[in-house]
Amino acid sequence: MQKLLIGIGDLHGHYPALEALLSGLQDKYQIFEDKENLILREGVELNFTGDYIDRGEQGLKIIQTLMQLKERNPSSVHQLFGNHELMALGCLDFVRNDLENGGVSFPWSVHGANGGMNFLEEFGNLHDKETVITTLDIYVQRMSRGGDIGTWIRKLEPLHFTEFLGKKVLFVHAGLPNDLRDAKTLEQYIEEFKKYLVVDTNTAGGSLQKYVRNNLVGNHSVFWDRSFPRISDKSVAKDIVKKVGVDHIVIGHTPGTEINNYFGRIFNIDVGMTPAYGENTPAAIVFKKEGIYGFYAGKGEVKL
Repeated sequence: MQKLLIGIGDLHGHYPALEALLSGLQDKYQIFEDKENLILREGVELNFTGDYIDRGEQGLKIIQTLMQLKERNPSSVHQLFGNHELMALGCLDFVRNDLENGGVSFPWSVHGANGGMNFLEEFGNLHDKETVITTLDIYVQRMSRGGDIGTWIRKLEPLHFTEFLGKKVLFVHAGLPNDLRDAKTLEQYIEEFKKYLVVDTNTAGGSLQKYVRNNLVGNHSVFWDRSFPRISDKSVAKDIVKKVGVDHIVIGHTPGTEINNYFGRIFNIDVGMTPAYGENTPAAIVFKKEGIYGFYAGKGEVKL
């Protein structure tokens, strides 16, 4: 069976979209050797571009599935940080503060104000005074470095380079700011990010400073950049991928209604799958021998 390189964009807590894609990809391409146990067949690489939580109501179910996919296919499944995962880690101190002091600071934090309340509510009832403390405590425990979700999140990748049938492809959550648009700088960035991620949070100045405000993760990083969707010149797209040392770049982060193709070089696969963004048809990008395709659950593939 043919080799496949697949990318799935922002799910934002909407598990039915993930379910529809995995089932649809199996029906169309037989991506699993064992679908029930989420074991991919040889020759299939699956990439996720981040933002698995918030907005929707089943982020925990998505995370559970992604954990299993990674555990059972360690070398062929790659999962990136999105800005929402970073915000969740960054605003963990707000939840700790509310738990310890009985405050209500988290709803006003950058995470709480950007869909984080949806994620927090998955851990328990926030509308009953008797259960709020228990919910916050469970959240803190599971999201902390030693918790199951906290451990998984902290192992996410900042970006991922891969090769497919002689072509080099870069998967990144949002895009590349101007100062990271060359191969050597990106390699250095990855190393810096990995070292920074294990720095003690208190040493880094607290969770917000570490995961949201530092230059490695802040507004002008690969997790927030929105310059690619504004590309309107083929030569610009061609120049970017050439400097980065790849043939194609795949991003998410900026929602649309379908996969956006920037001159066959850069592809935005955030199609707004969650109801908060219109619940558009779940889609994935598929690289195969015949070319590059957009796969839309229930509709089939379209050549890009």
